[in-house]
Amino acid sequence: MKKFLCIVIAGVLIAPSLLGMPADTIDTTYRPRIGLVLSGGGARGMAHIGVLKILDELRIPVDVIAGTSAGAVVGGMYASGMDVAEIEKFARDIDWKDMLNDKPSRDFRSFRKKTQENENLMGFEVGFRSWNVVFPQGVIAGQKLSFTLKAITLPVSGIQDFDALPVPYRAVATDIATGERVVLRGGNLAEAMRASMSIPGVLAPVEINGRLLVDGMFVQNLPVDVAQAMGADVIIAVDIGAPLMDRSHLNSVLGITAQVMNMVTTENVNQQAALLTNKDVLIRPDIGSVSVADYLQADAIITDGEKAARQWIPMLRRFSVSDEIYNEFRKKIHTRRKTHDRIDFIRIGKNIGQDPRIYHRLKTQPGSSLNMKTLKADLTRIYALGDFEKVDFDIVTEDTSRGLLIDGRWKSWGPNYLRFGLTMATDLEGHSSVNALADYTMSRRNQLGAEWKHLFRVGQNPTYFTEWYQPLDFKGNFFMAPYGRAQRFESGFYQQRVEIAQYNGYAAEAGHDFGISFGNAGELRAGAIWGHIDAHNTSSATRKSINAERSGIRIRTQFDMTDHPDFPKKGSIWQSEYFSSQKKWGSDGAYQTLRGAGMVVHTWDRNSIMGAFEAGSDLGTSSPIYELSELGGFLRMSGYRPGQIKGRHFGMTRFMYYRRLSAPNMSYREGLYAGFSVETGNAWDKHSQITSRDLKFSGAVVVGIDTVVGPLYLAYARAPHQEGIVYIMIGRPF
Repeated sequence: MKKFLCIVIAGVLIAPSLLGMPADTIDTTYRPRIGLVLSGGGARGMAHIGVLKILDELRIPVDVIAGTSAGAVVGGMYASGMDVAEIEKFARDIDWKDMLNDKPSRDFRSFRKKTQENENLMGFEVGFRSWNVVFPQGVIAGQKLSFTLKAITLPVSGIQDFDALPVPYRAVATDIATGERVVLRGGNLAEAMRASMSIPGVLAPVEINGRLLVDGMFVQNLPVDVAQAMGADVIIAVDIGAPLMDRSHLNSVLGITAQVMNMVTTENVNQQAALLTNKDVLIRPDIGSVSVADYLQADAIITDGEKAARQWIPMLRRFSVSDEIYNEFRKKIHTRRKTHDRIDFIRIGKNIGQDPRIYHRLKTQPGSSLNMKTLKADLTRIYALGDFEKVDFDIVTEDTSRGLLIDGRWKSWGPNYLRFGLTMATDLEGHSSVNALADYTMSRRNQLGAEWKHLFRVGQNPTYFTEWYQPLDFKGNFFMAPYGRAQRFESGFYQQRVEIAQYNGYAAEAGHDFGISFGNAGELRAGAIWGHIDAHNTSSATRKSINAERSGIRIRTQFDMTDHPDFPKKGSIWQSEYFSSQKKWGSDGAYQTLRGAGMVVHTWDRNSIMGAFEAGSDLGTSSPIYELSELGGFLRMSGYRPGQIKGRHFGMTRFMYYRRLSAPNMSYREGLYAGFSVETGNAWDKHSQITSRDLKFSGAVVVGIDTVVGPLYLAYARAPHQEGIVYIMIGRPF
């Protein structure tokens, strides 16, 4: 009887709350605990945002989240308390190409690093230790990616237990040493997200609690059982993995590799999908042929996620709640996000704290508000030193004070680095050159950051160059640089287009510069130089062989403020060099030379214009033949062969227009360009001969592509009274 009365009373209390409710809403004191499971899939993971938009529209509260790879990233943002609208804005606005490129922008790179880019070396480097080549752990270290994840999850950075996050959360990763699944339940949220998405060979692994972790897709790409273990009564799973490709797409190494990865993930996804019951929902967006790396299609991918979720609305409505309950749910999530305003102290971590250069690159100060833009610039300046694999930050507390911890990791493949390069030029008429380059730089020779550079060039005009670059202060404002160079060379003299003399020989020089750095924009160098030239005329008796000593004082200024070394869109370059040959130092003659060059670039939309000039003179001091200035070759009077125009005085101007025809992609790092160049100039033996009536003209139409080995150009050039020249060139012409 008592049991019957209890049932009646309960019915009386509950019934009024059910009266008048919409048929698609179950607004009861009890509702099922909903678990959201998000799979991995690289850029395809942005479809998860579309699904979240529909869940938000239907007022479906998510109680727990488990994700892998891209699913761990989107899920982590939601678990941190971000609105769906905030997550969508992040995905649409972020510059994915830049975020997945570790290289700091040229605004942060030292001028020395910029000059190294002009040496036609590829960006990828390897270590060299004990006569062994050491490779990085990934093509991308993830410097910018890690900072971005830390920044967006900063309000919950103090939460170490993922059950205490606004929405309880789990991320799945793979222990690369054992192959075991690792379910991340606590620690730093951003690091967990980053570990779960670390594709081996592409993104460097993340070490957490002594375990080296990579992408979780290899062991569990759809972690249904993880969400069930968190107490979920109902699972809403979203699988955005790429389907298996048909045989027509399996015709390359990349295609085969992608297929193998798809096979691995498909198997473990099917195993997890089998755990779902008829009360659960499995959403599989149709994202078509979008690849895991196609981050530029954010809008379309998010829309695909929305479309897929809308097809499940009749079933999803079962989990909707009233506006009042859903608003309370969202409010509760947001109140658990905390902001970090004041920074009471700054600590440099033990891993990188022994480098005193770090302290001189920080503008964030204790006692001030934490400005993420300033902090990002601080970390970028430290990372731009080139010695660190990662420079990271965290918010820490000591007693009642809140502080900023900056730490990182030295490059595991350093401190000695090898880089390689290739240059090639041909006019398809027998005049060609191919050069292979290798740079071996020994960095961190002392606390001031000295480095010893060795550059080898094999091919036409083989060269060896070495320099000890020694900063004289921790900021790098002052430096000294002893150096040496040895080179074999060939140089021709032309009458019209016919070569009338050919010099073959070698040149060697040694010098010592003292210099001042002007921030990252440029430098001034001044120093003494001693050299020797020995060249033999192999084709004409009318010109004597050369055996000369060349010693004197050289002063150089260089500024580079462009945004890109190959296809600049803005900025300028300025260079000048003065040389005074000194007989008292052993030189064969007393003379002077002065040369200068400049370039300015402006861009609107996809169009760029460039104005440039070069000029030089021996100032009327009758410089020897080996000091003659040369014009000719691609973009230096393109309609003439290299060295076809020579003289003691010269000048040239260039106007160039180019347009980007295609956006950057995996094949073209900066896109495909086409344009034209118009050039005018000449060279004269005597100052009295210089006249505008004697100017020569030249022009070229150009197609350029920025490839992995460097910029590739195809051009056709003409000059009056000259035959056309076709150029195929790999290397930087500016």
